[in-house]
Amino acid sequence: MPALSAGACGTQRRAEDAEGLRGAWGAVEGAWRQATDRASALPDGAVDVSVEGEWCFSQTLRHLVFTTGPG
Repeated sequence: MPALSAGACGTQRRAEDAEGLRGAWGAVEGAWRQATDRASALPDGAVDVSVEGEWCFSQTLRHLVFTTGPG
């Protein structure tokens, strides 16, 4: 599997206007799409494995959805 691009969001870190913000959001969505596509290709249960006490991939997604979801 190819590695995620570390610069996928880096070029859009500071939006000067609404168009820049839309571009940044698109970059973030693209990076997460890459990550979820890679996770989908892993063996069953791999997204639930914690490494060195860090959240596993499924926990990370669950927390992101919880913190960004509607009130």
